[in-house]
Amino acid sequence: MKTSVETAGAVTILHLSGRLDTKGASDLEKEIQTILPSVAKHLLLHLKDVDYVSSSGLRVLLSAAKSLKQQEKSLALAHLQEQVREVFDLTGFSGLFAVFTTIEEGKNGLPEQ
Repeated sequence: MKTSVETAGAVTILHLSGRLDTKGASDLEKEIQTILPSVAKHLLLHLKDVDYVSSSGLRVLLSAAKSLKQQEKSLALAHLQEQVREVFDLTGFSGLFAVFTTIEEGKNGLPEQ
C-alpha cells in the first residue's frame, strides 16, 4: 500500500494505491495513526488506485472513523472503483461514510466548520 497526503483547507486527503488486504490494512492503520493529529476536520480517502478491499481493510476504516468521530472529525471516501464500491455496498459500509465520486466533489461537499 502506497500513500501520499495533501491538505486542502479543513480536508486532509490521503491518496491510497494498492490493495487494502491484510498487509495493506496494517500499513494504512499506521499511516492514519500518524496523520490523525494533523487532520483539521475531515479525512478524505482517495481510493481511485485501490482495486481490492478485504475485511481487514474495512476494519481499519471503521476504526479510523470511530477515532475521528471521538475528536468531532469525519472520514469520507472518494473515487471508489466499481469492485470496491460493491464490497462497500454488500457489507453496508457505504452507508457509514460520505462517499464522493471525485476528490473535488469531496473537498466541496465536506463542510469547512
